[in-house]
Amino acid sequence: MEFREGSGRLVRLMMCALIACTPLAAQTAPVPFQRVLELALQHSGTMTIAQADQTKAHDAYLETRAGFLPQVIFGSGLGYSYGVPLSIEGSAPSVFNINSQQFLLNFAQHSLLKASKTDWNATRISLEDRKNDVILRTALAYIELDNLAARMKSLEEESQVARKAVYISNARKTEGLDSDLDLKKTQLAAARVEMRIANAQGRADVLRERLSKLTGLPVAAIETASDSIPKTPEVSQDADAASVAVHSSSDVKLADEKIRSAQLRADAEKKQMLPSIDLAGQYAMLTTFNNYDQYYRKFSRNNYSIGLNIRFPFLDFAQRARADAARADVVKAKAEAQQVRGKVSEAAVELQRSLRQLQAAEEVARLDYEVAKGTVAAIHAKIQSGDATLKDEEQARMDASDKQATYLEAAFALAKAKLEFIRQTGDLQAWALAAGR
Repeated sequence: MEFREGSGRLVRLMMCALIACTPLAAQTAPVPFQRVLELALQHSGTMTIAQADQTKAHDAYLETRAGFLPQVIFGSGLGYSYGVPLSIEGSAPSVFNINSQQFLLNFAQHSLLKASKTDWNATRISLEDRKNDVILRTALAYIELDNLAARMKSLEEESQVARKAVYISNARKTEGLDSDLDLKKTQLAAARVEMRIANAQGRADVLRERLSKLTGLPVAAIETASDSIPKTPEVSQDADAASVAVHSSSDVKLADEKIRSAQLRADAEKKQMLPSIDLAGQYAMLTTFNNYDQYYRKFSRNNYSIGLNIRFPFLDFAQRARADAARADVVKAKAEAQQVRGKVSEAAVELQRSLRQLQAAEEVARLDYEVAKGTVAAIHAKIQSGDATLKDEEQARMDASDKQATYLEAAFALAKAKLEFIRQTGDLQAWALAAGR
């Protein structure tokens, strides 16, 4: 009996220890901001697509350059001949043949090669642009999720206060101190808090799902670490945002590269009218069963030729039309680049000026919250002297919690605008890298 009782106590102790340790094991460690950015850049489908485009453009450049290298083809053209030997697709029937050809002098192809290299360089700019997009999307999602966590804490406190306020108002109505309308107003305030909690929870779920898709982490493993988020940079209203944005904008750089590519392609179409020289060679091993030895006095099984293929274009109206169309593409590319510059410049100035408004709104929300906290302390002091009721204090606490949530929303709106601004001015990656220092 003593053994069984001792064993039972031991089992109960082990079960208690296991239950006590289970929540600790189930807790998810916060993922630092820098780690989330690294995972997003590694797993992002946007980056994969941009890298594939860069590889494709590089291969197109190599394909264009290959025209100046020897192209050697081994083959065979075996066939039966009756009578005078004829050709098969322009070549004599042969047991074995080798054909080689390459550009020796081709001005148009040189321009096309430069155009292909320009297109390849454009994909590098595009890759950096996509990298900035991934960083911005990931950073905004992470910061908003962290902001929502603080808002949720404030809303939970406000919900507790609201439920307590409903309880007090219901008690006061029973005592005849509050009317039905007073109770309904208190219940309405509590319902609004619950609605905001539901909205915040829904938004947090969406952000976790987004971060999960960006990083490859399980949704349940995504928790933010507030201390790992770098401070958002200060933005000066005196800086020339328009010129800085135009100088740093990937869209502007891509538009300029498009102009260069169009100019080079137009130059290539124009140079199609210039002389060109190709180096060509051919070898063929012939057979006797094709009657070559009967119809040709000096038959040789091994035959080869090598020489230059020189072309002097003289009259080609179709090529002239293609050259004119290419010049029109240059005019179009220049006009589009000018439009891009205007849009980037305008957007930068608009965002810079909106930052002043958002900063003012954030400061007003912060002071409003400070005043609300002071009001709670003042009403609490009045309760001690009998000049205020518990209902007044609960209403003040609800108001303070509401003002805190408003302040957090304003703080995120300001942080979002700042990150979008430094995205335009080319400082986003420098800010993001500061998180790892």
